[in-house]
Amino acid sequence: MGSLHIIENQEPKESGEDEEYGLFNALMESLELYKNGRMPYEEILESFPELIEIQGILKSFPKLIEIQEIKERREDKANCLLNILMESLELYKNGKMTYKEILESFPELIEIQKILESNIENQKPEERREDKAKDFRSSLNPNNYDQKTKLPTKGKHYALGDIHGYKEPYNIALRQIKREDSLVLIGDVVDRGPDGVEILQDLIKRKANTPESNITFILGNHEIMMFEALNYILKLNLSNETIGNINDYFNYNARQERIYKLYREEGHGDIELAETLSKQCEIIKEKIKKTMSNDNINIDKMIETIGIWCNYKNGGIKTLQTFMKLNIDEQKDIFNFLRTSYVMKQQEVQGRKILFVHSRPPKDINIVKNLSQNNNYGVRANDLPPDEFYRMIWDRTDDTYFPCKALGMETVCGHEYEDNTTVVNKKEGYIRLDEGCGHGDAFSVGLYCIEDNTVMHIGQDDEIFRANCTGKIKIIDEKGKESIIESTKIPTEVTR
Repeated sequence: MGSLHIIENQEPKESGEDEEYGLFNALMESLELYKNGRMPYEEILESFPELIEIQGILKSFPKLIEIQEIKERREDKANCLLNILMESLELYKNGKMTYKEILESFPELIEIQKILESNIENQKPEERREDKAKDFRSSLNPNNYDQKTKLPTKGKHYALGDIHGYKEPYNIALRQIKREDSLVLIGDVVDRGPDGVEILQDLIKRKANTPESNITFILGNHEIMMFEALNYILKLNLSNETIGNINDYFNYNARQERIYKLYREEGHGDIELAETLSKQCEIIKEKIKKTMSNDNINIDKMIETIGIWCNYKNGGIKTLQTFMKLNIDEQKDIFNFLRTSYVMKQQEVQGRKILFVHSRPPKDINIVKNLSQNNNYGVRANDLPPDEFYRMIWDRTDDTYFPCKALGMETVCGHEYEDNTTVVNKKEGYIRLDEGCGHGDAFSVGLYCIEDNTVMHIGQDDEIFRANCTGKIKIIDEKGKESIIESTKIPTEVTR
């Protein structure tokens, strides 16, 4: 509920202010329904009659009147009141007013808190913003997309591995494809680098995943981490300070757990440091709890979800900082795009059946069979059981490639990287294009052309990469024997 982006200059909440702060979250949620045309203002006024009584006070607030730019208002006084309320809360969301200032000028708002909260409780579920953090799958609407969208059949077919927030390899890949060609991004376009949000916005602009576009985007685990963490951050309107505390807690807790594990397994470790970290975690957790206005939130799950994404290893903090600078409509566009993106896609190219997925094919081979038998060319998250969904974007075992190979399919994927190396595993039946982009300027990503059977190695910083490194292809034959070739061409016998 509340603001859809963090207010960088928002003052930290002090103890005892939760009640007033909760009022503004409720106000902003109810008015969001009005703005989106999901609740007429007449209904709001019928439920909140006290709003009429504070109209004069709202109008008399000089700072609000000075800043707001109202080009036109409807003459209806009730509608005028709601416009003023919405504008005052927009100022609050944009950091131009603090909630303290509003409360000091509009003390009567406190009087209607119970009515506002009662109204929110009584709204129908389909008319409300999410009350609790839901996982990615449960937020999907199967009516939002056409599941039978095929990749273009003309031109050449390309696949690009994990680019992790760096637009240079993305732009180079786009320059390689012609209008009649198609490009599949294998996921993990966000985090670590600074450009992930910009890349998502460009995919939206290019209408990726629609029949009008030659670009398809496959969800990666980093997009899922982003979605689920932001679901908490936006719903709870978490401040920068709280997010920082969550990140600190997650890192301290992980470190003390590693120390205790080392002590248990090997008999040594700095137990004193671990105890200090544990106590610090308790202090930080209490600070986090004091900022929560919703008692139903699972604090431990929230900390884990946000902490995993934002920590230095996964690099979500860079994506978060950029995302929070977007306006509400831009944020919603990204959420909707992720909701309707594919988890797995298939295409037949020159007699080769190609399966595109971020990490692994599903364990249930019938899911793959149905793609071909039902002429269904892609699956999304809510087409899958939860265990299969997370296996396909997270898993790091090789036990699901071979059954697809037995069906005559080759899997093109990413997720696990080898330094500047595309892996072609003939034994298991996959081509893996993650070459480490996002882990340093000298790392690269693979751009695979199916028709030409070639891999172009594109650097995270392409100039630095080409000056210092050489892209490689690792071949694993049917017997499991490995060989390295410094070439862009995959031997034909390897992929046939």
